[in-house]
Amino acid sequence: MSDFRNDFSVDDILEEIRRKKAGEAPPPPPVREEPPLRPAETPPAPATPAPPPPKKAEPREEILPPQPKTEPEELEATRSFVPVAPPQKPAHILEPPEDEEESPLRERRKSKVLDFVLNGTEEENDSSEEPEEEPGEPEIIDDYNSPEDAESVQEEIAGLSSRMVMRMISVALPLLAAVYLSFGPMVGLPLPEILTAAGDPFVHICVQLGLLVVAALICHVAVGEGIISLVTFKADSDSLLSVALIGNLFQLVYLLFTPEALASPNLHIYTPIVILGMFLNSLGKLFLVRRVAKNFALVSTDRPKFTLSPLSPSLSKPLTAGALSGEPFVFTRKKTGFLKSFLDESYTPDPCDAIARILAPVSVLGAIAVAVGSYVVTQDIPSMLTAAAATVCVCSPLSGLLAANLPLLRATSAVHKEGGVISGFAACDHLYDANAVALRSSDLLPAGSVQLMAIKTFGNGRIDEVIMDAASVLCNSDDTLKALFMGVINGDERLLKPVDTVLYEEGMGISAWVNGKRVLIGSRELMLHHGVDVPSRDYEERYLRSGANAIYLSNAGELIAAFLVTYQPDEAIRKQVERCAAAGILLLISTTDPNITTDKFCQLFDVRPEAVRIVPAHLHQALDRESAESETEPVGISAVGGPTGLLHTLLAAISARRISFFSAVLQTVAVVLGYGLIAFLAFLSGISQLTLPALMLYELFWLAVVTVIPLLRRY
Repeated sequence: MSDFRNDFSVDDILEEIRRKKAGEAPPPPPVREEPPLRPAETPPAPATPAPPPPKKAEPREEILPPQPKTEPEELEATRSFVPVAPPQKPAHILEPPEDEEESPLRERRKSKVLDFVLNGTEEENDSSEEPEEEPGEPEIIDDYNSPEDAESVQEEIAGLSSRMVMRMISVALPLLAAVYLSFGPMVGLPLPEILTAAGDPFVHICVQLGLLVVAALICHVAVGEGIISLVTFKADSDSLLSVALIGNLFQLVYLLFTPEALASPNLHIYTPIVILGMFLNSLGKLFLVRRVAKNFALVSTDRPKFTLSPLSPSLSKPLTAGALSGEPFVFTRKKTGFLKSFLDESYTPDPCDAIARILAPVSVLGAIAVAVGSYVVTQDIPSMLTAAAATVCVCSPLSGLLAANLPLLRATSAVHKEGGVISGFAACDHLYDANAVALRSSDLLPAGSVQLMAIKTFGNGRIDEVIMDAASVLCNSDDTLKALFMGVINGDERLLKPVDTVLYEEGMGISAWVNGKRVLIGSRELMLHHGVDVPSRDYEERYLRSGANAIYLSNAGELIAAFLVTYQPDEAIRKQVERCAAAGILLLISTTDPNITTDKFCQLFDVRPEAVRIVPAHLHQALDRESAESETEPVGISAVGGPTGLLHTLLAAISARRISFFSAVLQTVAVVLGYGLIAFLAFLSGISQLTLPALMLYELFWLAVVTVIPLLRRY
């Protein structure tokens, strides 16, 4: 029976490799009271050509520097083992989009971008130089199709942001004036008698109408696009705002010719509510632009990019067989060179737009019905006009664009520091039903998570040869131990030996041919399976009590060494893994590390066994093929850098979609309740109770409810 004979520290290993590269003779063994850590006599290294100048040994804490990510490997499936091949890049390149016809998403984005123009004067400065360009319409590029477009996209986003800020400032002026004009006399603020309803009704109505018209001109693009969307049966949140504006304009125009009607107790003017809706509409669009700007700062960076890509049903079903009760929706972390369709996906419709498509035409019909019913009951035109104006106001909630864009902005901000990108609502919908994520163990245990504690040699194995054999085999796979051994050799791939026929044997380890000899590296079960003699389990346990795990190495049927390693996951990754498990997302772990079992993974990441599944060896090849690096992928839910940001972004996107939908439902409830209340009062001749303060209080209450909920949520 073999026995542990020599112990080597990692510092000794590096010193030995350094001397070999430099062609130096080994130093005499040190005199110690205990047995030396290496054989007393080490044969001198063979002569080598003139090497580079020797460098000092690195300190222990720098032995394992972070290593760059490598591309996924291809594993050929067999019944008991699969071959491990070096990573390969796919040769395909996606074709560029056709220019003949724009996609619906692009048309939608152009419509939204045009809405960000403040007014025609912003683009009129150079109209003499470019007469063919219509005033007020910014130049819109197709999309972010290549890194060369980054500057143009950045300029477009910055321009939209500045226009939104200017629009908000401009709308704030008539808003403050309207609020002062309407509420000032109620609280005793000074106001010229001529501007009050009691002093001069005609002047008061003219001022109210003028303020509303000024605000409408400032937001003319939003109003115009809202009307166009309504008449083309593609209504959105802007359409609700346009309906409210038109209803109140109609009331004020009528009063302009009958100012005496202002004395009626059943007539109320809601100008401040309509202008406040325009202001908050601009604020919601500013939130949208800020989200796009945050995302583009990451999408356009040079850092490695990863996206969550769906797996095919033919692979998802065997991967999750028996682990999920419903239909599997499995996504995998996929590296890509470029994230496409950024602008199209950033401006996809939100849940409130979907509800507004039905609500806008219904609100028009509802306002007409309430107005007619009020007139039939009261035979009073001021009551009819007030009922119609109040109806369109309550059907255009102040939360509007905030209900959906605020949760998504907060989610984007929460994952931004970790490199996460939530492109838009379509991406959230796409991943909302995700119930499994396929990852490599090297994703969750990257460089630095695995520490080499010691190496124990057997027989006459030389420490430098042991290191080179192990590194040569493990560096041909993309798994947890690769970063460890690349760190040991300081990332110098020139030291590696030629390796042939790398095979992964299910749950046991890897076999390969190095210099014509069969090398095995894995668990004791792998050694016993191939007839290699290993130390007794009792003796091995003495070295594993501290939580270390043994990786054995054999060459030509003889046990050469054992590597004692420990696993310590990064705290940030561990937290996101726990959150995924708590959210019911199954973690599918692909690994060739024999130590990464279900029990070991649950111990490291503190999750339940039913939340984890180790991918069987015969599915490695198919999974590697579908998760292989690609030239370009849709931006969707993506991240730059490590896996922490991608897992956090997935969870944040699911939460943002849930909160946005819930906020849209609350907004709809507020509209339905408000409409019912107005109809009830109109049919019972109680329209006098629909005062401006009462309706404003109702609108502000639901605005607070819809916007506070996302602020309470942690993403």
